[in-house]
Amino acid sequence: MELPKIYNTYFLAIISTVGGMLFGFDISSMSAIIGTPQYVDYFDDPHGVVQGAIGSALAAGSVVGALFAGTLSDKIGRRDAVFSACLWWLAGTAVQVACNGYGMLIAGRILNGVCVGITSSQVPVYLAEIAKKEKRGSIIVIQQLAIEWGIL
Repeated sequence: MELPKIYNTYFLAIISTVGGMLFGFDISSMSAIIGTPQYVDYFDDPHGVVQGAIGSALAAGSVVGALFAGTLSDKIGRRDAVFSACLWWLAGTAVQVACNGYGMLIAGRILNGVCVGITSSQVPVYLAEIAKKEKRGSIIVIQQLAIEWGIL
């Protein structure tokens, strides 16, 4: 079964930048969560290396995702690569929701980071490929706007 073709470039840009919004949301939500009493109590007030590992796990996963995103996109196409990145996000979110300790939280954030790496590197390329040359810049800006919107 093949996904249907959509030809409205702006609609595709908005849908494609959901990964950017998730990236911004994950950055801002984690920095808001680490100070809550529930987080401090559940994870026994992590400091130092442990808190650093939790915070940087998303970035580590995004490096991994960005490294193999080009190969993945060449093999299955940009649209399907972005779609598969969303599956990584769902898997990472499921692990974080079910976490019972530092390890699962870090693993879930790494999985989410893989999605961020793939979408951050492939969505601008995909948008540039589908946009007309006179609208290319304004279409690409939508991804950065989505990241900022997610942070907000």
